[in-house]
Amino acid sequence: MLPSWPKLNSRITFAIARDKPLGVLIVEYNSKLSRVFHWDLTTDTFTPGQFLKARANVLAISADGKYFGYKAQSYRKGGESYVCVAKLGWFTALAFFPYPVYFQSPIIHFLDSGDIFVYTERDHPAWFKPAWLSIFAVAPDRVTPGFDHQILRDWNKKQPNLLEQWLERLGFKSSKAWDNQVNGRRRFFTKSNGLHSVDKLTGIQDLLAEFPKLPFEEIEPPDWAKEW
Repeated sequence: MLPSWPKLNSRITFAIARDKPLGVLIVEYNSKLSRVFHWDLTTDTFTPGQFLKARANVLAISADGKYFGYKAQSYRKGGESYVCVAKLGWFTALAFFPYPVYFQSPIIHFLDSGDIFVYTERDHPAWFKPAWLSIFAVAPDRVTPGFDHQILRDWNKKQPNLLEQWLERLGFKSSKAWDNQVNGRRRFFTKSNGLHSVDKLTGIQDLLAEFPKLPFEEIEPPDWAKEW
């Protein structure tokens, strides 16, 4: 008799804006389906947005909560990975940066200048280039016209100090980065299929919302989510 494996819970990733009570949350139900939510921290209201037929995770959010960045991995067609910039609560990409499926540590930062820094590899690793991989060439970057700032793709243009750059390349935040898991007295954490908060002074915990899996539905974004 084959063993009975427990059902895995969804994975939840989120980020909170620095200057406004806004956040974004992505529920990764499994490797083939995710959904994004707009989070209003004044009421802890989670407005559901689009589904995505891929594994998706939040990477960053702009200080004003207008944009967020996420990475997605699709295992169709041999495997595709990409980093995207989108309006809060929607998957529709305003900027799209594909990268090799075996590169696992993309970085995106929304800079105070309005520029956006994106770090990804642009080619398959030199140590892993079997012949069959050549048919899955990495697609070019794509940015919707109308962005008034710069998309920075070079570490030298971002010019962080050496320690910050080294930490970021290893996947760690520098000491200057704000903690996007804290808002006021509350710290947030995920458990099972829910988002929880804990009061830093009293230690009281609260379940803010649960996110059960729903079937895929095609959802058309509003016009404002399609432009910068």
